[in-house]
Amino acid sequence: MDVETIVKWDPLPPGCFKINSDGAFNMQISKGGRGFIIRADTKNLFCAGADQFMVTSALHAEAIALLEALKEAIKRGISKAIVEIDSQNLFSYISSQIEPP
Repeated sequence: MDVETIVKWDPLPPGCFKINSDGAFNMQISKGGRGFIIRADTKNLFCAGADQFMVTSALHAEAIALLEALKEAIKRGISKAIVEIDSQNLFSYISSQIEPP
């Protein structure tokens, strides 16, 4: 069964940015990757970044990805943003729903 996903851009409030980050982890070599994209309220790409690094878990990779995205946003003067991540565990830790390991 094929599943089709429709992705739709919801306009942001004026002056707001959307930050999306993601991390990946290869347990066999303890290496991870991270990426982020920041879009302006016009939907246009504002900036993006990616890198590889040594990490201990998928959660560690997700956390580094988010941290680096937020550092870049601050460096570029962004003060109003919507942040999207796909890690439920990281979201729970950040929102203090559970204690981090």
